[in-house]
Amino acid sequence: MLISQRKISKELAYYRALGWRSRLSTEEAKKLSALERGYNGECIYDAVFDEIGHGSVFVFRDIYLGLEDSVAQYERCGDNG
Repeated sequence: MLISQRKISKELAYYRALGWRSRLSTEEAKKLSALERGYNGECIYDAVFDEIGHGSVFVFRDIYLGLEDSVAQYERCGDNG
């Protein structure tokens, strides 16, 4: 059972918008490229997992937990029973 849908991160949205509006610096272009590759990898993972089926498994995508000045992203699957 799908609990949450995949969304692009705020950071990826920021760099995409920045790239559409201006010429990115080398560092900004590298960051955008890394974020795009990561997001594309997550989408491939989702497609494979969707093809196999979720059965009686809860699927949480893009869960963000913040602690002080850091944020961690989690993907979680768990039994539905």
